Amino acid sequence: EENFKENITVGSLLMFISVFHHFINPLKDLATLIIHLPEQKKHMKLVSFVMNLEEEKLNEKGHVIEKIKEISFEKSSIGYDKELFSIKGLKINNSFQLLAKNGFGKSAFLNTISTLIKQDGLLKFNNINVDHLNKKHLREKMIYINPQSYLPSKTILEFVTKADIKKAKVF
Repeated sequence: EENFKENITVGSLLMFISVFHHFINPLKDLATLIIHLPEQKKHMKLVSFVMNLEEEKLNEKGHVIEKIKEISFEKSSIGYDKELFSIKGLKINNSFQLLAKNGFGKSAFLNTISTLIKQDGLLKFNNINVDHLNKKHLREKMIYINPQSYLPSKTILEFVTKADIKKAKVF
């Protein structure tokens, strides 16, 4: 017990707890999502029934892609209710970074790739038209994680002290 008191300060203990908590929460949230997924699907079906929403018919008999090597767009219009931007031709065969201001269509573009919204034009995965793919399998293999959801844009000191200057002076 005496060694423990001499080696760890209150500040380093608080820092450890804060950092540990910061990294454990995303895992807990992901586990909660996975555990409650069947229940959420059931609730979505009930909401769709009550609101009389047409359930999307996914092509479950189409081609199954195990690894996406290339995504291509040809003469595509991206957007929800209105066109946000158009793509004459684009091939994605490597990792890429998507940077733009708010409202420029980043989410619409990613939702189009994940086949959550339909675009005007041609979308292909590994040179196969998206309409000929097993969309259920394709969506099950995709995941989009927004880094802002889990990683605050603060320094550790700001995070621990909640940006309170008086508390920061303690450290």
